[in-house]
Amino acid sequence: MESSDQGIDAGGRALTLLLAFVGDSAEQNRVFFRVKGKKLFAAATAKNRSIELEGVAAEGSEEGEWPVDGAFIRKLSNLTVNGSKKVPAVNARLLLERTGVSRADLVMKESGERVDTLQHHAEMPANKQLTFQHIHRTIDVDFAAAGGSWFPLEKSQAVAITAVLAAVKGIPLSFAPGSDEHSPLGFEAKGEDFIARGIFVPPAVLGPGRAATNPEKGDDDGDEDDDPKQPGLPFGQKAKGTDDGAVIEDDEADRIKAAQGGKAPKKSKRKQKNPAAGSR
Repeated sequence: MESSDQGIDAGGRALTLLLAFVGDSAEQNRVFFRVKGKKLFAAATAKNRSIELEGVAAEGSEEGEWPVDGAFIRKLSNLTVNGSKKVPAVNARLLLERTGVSRADLVMKESGERVDTLQHHAEMPANKQLTFQHIHRTIDVDFAAAGGSWFPLEKSQAVAITAVLAAVKGIPLSFAPGSDEHSPLGFEAKGEDFIARGIFVPPAVLGPGRAATNPEKGDDDGDEDDDPKQPGLPFGQKAKGTDDGAVIEDDEADRIKAAQGGKAPKKSKRKQKNPAAGSR
């Protein structure tokens, strides 16, 4: 997402994300774009969710704030192309005017060549109840001071959350954050004939919204060489074989003793047979 002297360019992924936070009411069925200094912002809000995206404002970008009707953004989103190695990407370019956004071009991402133009009404009606600054205040979270009140999630976990919500037919999930961002996030949801409880082990991150330098691969990524330490085990459990004082079998104790010249192995406990159990 970037602004220039030609307008605001946004790809399909950014527009789709913004539309997920657009409300149904007239005052919330819009996306706000704002250019200030070297930054471009886009925001949307509804009664139970808000989002703000941050992009780049190139030199020559016109500063200001432009509300755009959600229905028009949806048309643009449907016509954009995310692109791949074989298919070129097509972005939406909002053409900025003092009276608002009257039209938008569909342009090739790499070349900037115009593919098509969509017309939009020239001016959005003023809305004193909702402004870009209002949305910004609702999401102005200080993650540095949040401590254990924030937690990272990855794609597979988000899909799992959706599956839980579908299974309980839209009943809200209850979350229990851990003491810090490294602790498991617990959840509970009550369906019609069952109660679902579980945890999400947080992925390795450097900070809010930042991936780790060498992120650990999850259990479902096809990598069989998982970390034997299993750093994310819940409830203080230890990985099998990591306890120095673990109980060992008699045969194993004798083998270690023989290897050490007849000395009993240190930090080991010989497994005692239960005379009351008898032979089985």
